[in-house]
Amino acid sequence: MAVVEIAPRRHARIWRDVLLLGVVYAVAMAVAGSMALTAAPFGWVAGAVAASWAVAFVAVSLALDWHVMSVLRVSLLVVSFLATLSALFLVPDALLGVRGVEVSATIVAADETPAVDDGRLLFTLADPAGRTLAGRLEAGDSLTVGDRVTVVADPEGLVHPQLAGDVPGGGALPVGLLLTMYGMVLVLGWLCARQAHRSRSGAEGGA
Repeated sequence: MAVVEIAPRRHARIWRDVLLLGVVYAVAMAVAGSMALTAAPFGWVAGAVAASWAVAFVAVSLALDWHVMSVLRVSLLVVSFLATLSALFLVPDALLGVRGVEVSATIVAADETPAVDDGRLLFTLADPAGRTLAGRLEAGDSLTVGDRVTVVADPEGLVHPQLAGDVPGGGALPVGLLLTMYGMVLVLGWLCARQAHRSRSGAEGGA
């Protein structure tokens, strides 16, 4: 009779572990996504995202007693990092795709310091009524002050505007990618939990 009861209990513990892992990484990805909506320097943002991922992995490892690394746990470490990092880049695209509006804007100022190593610059934009748009456009140095560009801007100003051709239509692609990355974390978490409980069962049986 005891043998019959072991499997259901083990499966219940596995799903409990997966639920905990899912909640922890959902929070980590939410933190990463929210950092994408701040005006903090990218170095600070990247550091906060890396810290949230590291805290999530350590918390899960300690809570689930995963002290010994394995191929599955290394895979979870890598995929969970990519999932957390993806939220930093995909959340702005998703917001613009879902609720962004096209604006025929004019470049009114340019930051001469390259925004990133590839030489792109940051441009301040104004709408047709002359109002300055929230955020700044990151684009190539082929643009200059006075140029007119069509951008997608967030009405609430949470996300920097992007050139209309750079925004995935409808937000379906970035949302789908986010859900796919999160799903991969859950699947790997389930496999890791199953491996851990099998190892414990084997150790208890051997004892």
